Amino acid sequence: LYFRELKEPLFARDMFDSFISCIVDVESEEKCVENLCEVVKLLPRPIFIVMRYFFAFLNHLAEYSDENMMDASNLASCL
Repeated sequence: LYFRELKEPLFARDMFDSFISCIVDVESEEKCVENLCEVVKLLPRPIFIVMRYFFAFLNHLAEYSDENMMDASNLASCL
């Protein structure tokens, strides 16, 4: 609910195309990660910090997927 109520989404609308272009038509996973790192560096520091904690929390949930049935795929569909 917290993320839904934000005036500006965590993934800024004006950066959406930048995030998408990082993963489309990329020749290797390594290059994709490089591209994403460059885009993430452009994020405002407070947004970066919130994202870091948010993704750490999602990772923690996924670690217990055998108990809670929330693997990465299920978590992604909830977002």
